[in-house]
Amino acid sequence: MLKRLSIIFILFILTVPLFAQSTNTRIVSFGEQSKNGLYYSFSAGMGISYGNNPDLISYIGYELPNYNNLSDSRKLSEYGTGLSFFIAGEKQIAKNFSLKLDYNYLIKSNNLTEYPNYDFTTYSHNFVLTGYYLIPGDYFFLKFGAGAGPVFYSFNEKIFTNETSYKSTGAEVKLDAVLNVQIAKSVATYFGVFAFKNFSPPLKDSGGNKLLNRAGGDVSPGSQGVGLRLGIEVVLF
Repeated sequence: MLKRLSIIFILFILTVPLFAQSTNTRIVSFGEQSKNGLYYSFSAGMGISYGNNPDLISYIGYELPNYNNLSDSRKLSEYGTGLSFFIAGEKQIAKNFSLKLDYNYLIKSNNLTEYPNYDFTTYSHNFVLTGYYLIPGDYFFLKFGAGAGPVFYSFNEKIFTNETSYKSTGAEVKLDAVLNVQIAKSVATYFGVFAFKNFSPPLKDSGGNKLLNRAGGDVSPGSQGVGLRLGIEVVLF
């Protein structure tokens, strides 16, 4: 279901500019509108992140029976893909600078078809405050930024009918680049790429007990990686 939803959304984002070009003969450019003052904007969309979770992958390997007998090609990769949804609000504070508060919800599964009764899924909520350097154009904004903020992890483990949840709260640092291309008076497409690193303490259950792997080691959801975002941004001057 999530794959179908993401494909539909991506197709929508890619066809919006074509539709806008066919229905708008004259768009008042962002460059012209900027003469009225600084902008504030709201954006939303979907993203894909590609990152590692070394502690979780090691833990899952201990939990799956006969996992070491699998060939390397059938084992879990240290790096995996997660699907995310984001919303954000941004305020331009000078001609070439802006601040953005961003909320992101990420879902990432580490499952193998060989083990249908085992499910290991990570959910995270994170808030990032990012400062951007802006390169404004008549019909676009190019932004380069860096930010940081808290991240709230939930790791759900389901083995047959037994389900347990573990949580951890950490921090994320992020490098971000965004291209907004204007498609209507106050609407632009959102294309973003980013790199991130999360720092998180060990996961714990509701009783405060640490999640430990079979070797007795702590399990942290900390990760690092890169990602891509597609969405729509409403820009108001």
